[in-house]
Amino acid sequence: MSLPMSDEPSPTPAIRLTDVGLTFSPAGQAPVTALDGISLTVARGEFVAILGPSGCGKSTLLRLIDGLLEPTAGSIHVFDYPMVAPRDDIGFVFQKCTLLPWLNVMDNVLFALRHRQGRITAEQRTAAARWLDIVGLSAFAQARPDALSGGMQQRLGLARALLLDPDILLMDEPFSALDAMTRDEMGLRLMQLWNSHPTTVVFVTHSISEALFLADRIVVMSARPGRIRDIVNVPLARPRGLDTLRDPQFQALANQLRDDYFAFDESAIADRVSSR
Repeated sequence: MSLPMSDEPSPTPAIRLTDVGLTFSPAGQAPVTALDGISLTVARGEFVAILGPSGCGKSTLLRLIDGLLEPTAGSIHVFDYPMVAPRDDIGFVFQKCTLLPWLNVMDNVLFALRHRQGRITAEQRTAAARWLDIVGLSAFAQARPDALSGGMQQRLGLARALLLDPDILLMDEPFSALDAMTRDEMGLRLMQLWNSHPTTVVFVTHSISEALFLADRIVVMSARPGRIRDIVNVPLARPRGLDTLRDPQFQALANQLRDDYFAFDESAIADRVSSR
């Protein structure tokens, strides 16, 4: 069985990167090239996963798309406009959910919106309550963040981003710090949310299974300097749920991705361990 390869998504691009590179030049140190020659187009409503080894520039790529960093080479366009500064129509969910411990759950959800416009309308507070209900946190609206588990805090961060009604949602390994069962639960919740509220998503992960379960396409990155090794179309039908995870095709695809791109030399690893 072969995985279909493609570098062209459906029309109407939300994001277009053309020969993007980023080189850091710390004072008094040799320059470090984080990304090199990245060209990628993401269609409106597409779910794209970025998969690659640690340090390959996955998170840096999201920060470039969001306008938090400027490329040193190439160009980035969002909805055909050059990306020159952060935009209100892009939401960002970070690996570590940054919550304000002195605010309750409701006020944490509303914080970004309040910071943007200065005041919260009754309609927006109702919308925040609706998102808390969707992510299963309505019973904790008056609780402080330290009363929430790690998974609940990530759901809170997701609700905060979605309240802004972003056209593009960037997610930087949001579930990587969670235990395996909670991580699977969060993946299922995210898939259900995306099915009912489709938006353009770029999702960074180290997990082959997570990328396969969530994405329409998987961008496979090389080690630093980060380059695109391949773009893999995911042939699994939507909507996806627990049955997808149990499907033999899902397991076969995961094994093939692992063999094709992330094979390990077990004997070399054993030799290194035994020599210590």
